[in-house]
Amino acid sequence: MKAGTDTPVTSRTMFSIQSCSKMYTATAVLVAVEQGVVDLDAPIVNYLPDFRVHSRFERDPENKITLRHLLSHTAGLTHEDRYAWDEAFGPSFERHCRSIADTWLRFPVGHHYEYSNLSIDLAAYVVQSATGTPFAEYVQNALLSPLGMHRTTLDRDAWLREPDRAHGHTALISRIPEQMPLLGSGGVYTSVEDACQFITFQLAQGSPLLHASLHQQM
Repeated sequence: MKAGTDTPVTSRTMFSIQSCSKMYTATAVLVAVEQGVVDLDAPIVNYLPDFRVHSRFERDPENKITLRHLLSHTAGLTHEDRYAWDEAFGPSFERHCRSIADTWLRFPVGHHYEYSNLSIDLAAYVVQSATGTPFAEYVQNALLSPLGMHRTTLDRDAWLREPDRAHGHTALISRIPEQMPLLGSGGVYTSVEDACQFITFQLAQGSPLLHASLHQQM
């Protein structure tokens, strides 16, 4: 049963999957690479010409950061920015990504791995900029719909309209907020049935959306 109700959870009930969203975002970015929309090894300033970030290690680090760095958490970006978890959970995805310019790198670009929500959100923002399409809409059209995943979305409004969704709960917070700006790194809502479909796609080495060699890189 869903907490505090007599409504049963089924394999079609949608859940917020938080950081497991990163797998979906990485896959969508690779689909954009497959389509020739973006390049894994091109500087992201090719797609975000106004992007800047602070560094005490090197000059103009933004000219070195690529999608490959972002997806492998090796760009040096800090974990989160000041808008990621503010009181209202209100800032837009775009404002959240623009605020990365106020952060400082933790290490030189490409030096090593450190987990970063900002890296994945910025990768999603790159695809959004390159396609001219909101990232949630791009993922729907390029990944979810082709795979028949109709119980998965990154659209917050669609999630809030969904009657069969599970509300997060914890002993520390009476009701967990249902919207946040971490779209790429934590914004996927899905069901067990759709999650199994996604896993099947991955076990098939990305067929039919990705060449096996690109899937292997991912």
